[in-house]
Amino acid sequence: MERDQQSQKAADRAVDQATEDAKAGFGNGIDNAQASWNRATGQNPDQAQEAVSEAAKGAQAMFGNLRDGADAALDRNAQLAEQLSEVGKCSLEAVAASSKVIVKGAGILSREAAEYGRKNAEDASGAIQRVSQVRNPADLFRLQSEFAQAAVDNAVGYSTRMSEAMIGLAGEMAEAIAYRQHPPRNG
Repeated sequence: MERDQQSQKAADRAVDQATEDAKAGFGNGIDNAQASWNRATGQNPDQAQEAVSEAAKGAQAMFGNLRDGADAALDRNAQLAEQLSEVGKCSLEAVAASSKVIVKGAGILSREAAEYGRKNAEDASGAIQRVSQVRNPADLFRLQSEFAQAAVDNAVGYSTRMSEAMIGLAGEMAEAIAYRQHPPRNG
């Protein structure tokens, strides 16, 4: 984000400088032309020739200043393009790094979900066997209470593990992105 703001400020400065260079070039040319016109209003042909010559010099100076301003603006734009390219490269590296973390996280989360499903299937199988051995309603209610408590504890434990895994993965992704956007400086 900070690099985007710096790049925008650099672009704004380049445009402002090019505008000032162009204004200066036009201003000098117009001033020279005006001075030449004022001198040329006399009847002397030599003065008129001199005025035309000075007007031509003023126009050359004006176009020279414009060309110099355009060259400077092109140089600044090339530097800006290079900076934007570097920002884009860092962004792509950050996306690639965070994608690796996402793939790793998907593996962890799917293994955790498979384990949770396996454990629930085993618990359900065990519950069916125990229910088939019940001899009176009191034992059935006690057994149902135990199953309900175990299911709630299991769900809470699973939810906690998944939350911790998601938080850990989010932290790894943020770290990977931050590192790619602002790598430590060597030397």
